[in-house]
Formats: sequence, C-alpha cells, structure tokens
Amino acid sequence: MKDLDRGEKNKDLLIDDTMGFQGSCYYMHRDYWFDLIHPLDSANYGPFAGEASEIGNKVWLSGGSVKVNKKTWYAHWYRTKNMYQFTNEEQKEFNRSLEKGRKYCTEFWLNNLWDKRIHDYRWLVEKFNPPTRRAL
Repeated sequence: MKDLDRGEKNKDLLIDDTMGFQGSCYYMHRDYWFDLIHPLDSANYGPFAGEASEIGNKVWLSGGSVKVNKKTWYAHWYRTKNMYQFTNEEQKEFNRSLEKGRKYCTEFWLNNLWDKRIHDYRWLVEKFNPPTRRAL
C-alpha cells in the first residue's frame, strides 16, 4: 500500500503513525530526549536542516514511534525568503549550510551510520512504503 492510500485508509484514525513531521512542534518524554536525541547534531546539519528528520529517524530506528494527533491544530509562522534580512553573501552562506546539512542527512541515514539503531533505514521505508516521485 502506498502512503497516499494509507492516508485515505487512516483518515478516521485520530492518533496515527507518521514517518516524519514538521519540525516546529513535537512532544516527547524528557528522559527519552536526553537518553536518545540530545544533543542534536547541529555541527553536521547546520541551521534549520534536518531537525525533524534527525529526531523522527532516531525515534523510529531505536524502536520508538512517531505519532500524529489529528485532533489538534497549531499555527507556525512561515519564514519568508529574507525574513532575517541577510545580506546577499549571508544568504548564500545560509543556503550553502542548508545544502551541506541536507547532504549529510541523506548520507547519514541512508548508509545506516547511527550506532544506536535497532532497525536500518530500509525497515523504516518499508514500514511506510511512501510513493516515489515516479509514482506520483
């Protein structure tokens, strides 16, 4: 079953598994955070790149689960293109940092480099069986 079908099938399931999430809003037990997640790998990810991927992957691949509560709503202020009022050079450096973080994230997880995992990344992909770009 492709993830698009999964969404339709589970639309009435109010608490559901989710492969990932938007990084600005999540909750977890404090001990879990400090035992498994903290500190985030900001040296390799850089600013704003992969926080939700790092947290979600660590949770799933360590044997935990990530849930979405479909009974809730929250607002998040969307960042505009230059809300930080960067100079052109600062914006270029910020973009380079994002790209570096995205590349690191891809290499790290696809190559199963996290040493605390009990599942590999293939397990997670097979669990959710997301659609490929070709299938869309």
